[in-house]
Amino acid sequence: MSKNSRARTRNGGGTEPVTGTETETAKRDDPLGRVLGYCVAVVAILGIPSGLYGYYAGEHAKRVQTTFEFYKDFRTDNFQKKYQAMTNRADAKADIIKGLMDKYRGNPEERDRQVLEAVKGLIATEDGLKNTSEVLLFFDVLATCVNTSLCDRNAAVTLFKLPALEFASAYGPYIMHIRYAYGNETFGTGLFQTRAMETEWSIF
Repeated sequence: MSKNSRARTRNGGGTEPVTGTETETAKRDDPLGRVLGYCVAVVAILGIPSGLYGYYAGEHAKRVQTTFEFYKDFRTDNFQKKYQAMTNRADAKADIIKGLMDKYRGNPEERDRQVLEAVKGLIATEDGLKNTSEVLLFFDVLATCVNTSLCDRNAAVTLFKLPALEFASAYGPYIMHIRYAYGNETFGTGLFQTRAMETEWSIF
C-alpha cells in the first residue's frame, strides 16, 4: 500500500485503500479546518502593515534624533556666541537700514546699493566673515541632511525655520551680492532652503 493511502473497512468486512485525493477532499469539507485556515491567513495579512508601520516608525525616530543632534550643535555656547554676535550686529543697525530703505524708496537701485553697503559693514571684520561662514555652513549641512531624508523635515521646520528667517533677513543682501558678484549660485543655499521649509503631512 502506498504512503499516500490508508485502509478503510468495506461493508463486507474487508478493507480497501483510502487514496490521498479522498483525504484532501475530506479536509476541504471540514468547516472547522477552513475557518482556522482563514484565520491564519487573516492574521498573516494583518501582520504585514503592522510590521511595515514598525519599520517606518523606527526610521522616523532615527531622522528626528539626527535632527536633534543638529539642534544640540546649534545650541552649544560656541556656536551661539557666533550666531548671536551676527544677529546682534544686525539688530543694532536695523533702524539705520530701515532709514535707508525709506529714504531711497523711490530709487530701488540706489536703495539696494545703500542697504548692501550697510550690511557689508556688519561683516567686514575678520570675526564677522568667519562667523557668517560658519553659520552658512551649518545651514548648508542641515538642508542637505533634510533633502536626503536623513533628517526629519518637520522637526527641522520646528527647530530651525525661525533662526534661518532671522539670519536670512539680516544678511540676505550680502548673500545675493556674493552670488552675483562671484558667480557662486550655491552660496547661502542651505540658509534659504531652511527658511523656505514647510511642514509635510506625516502619520507619525
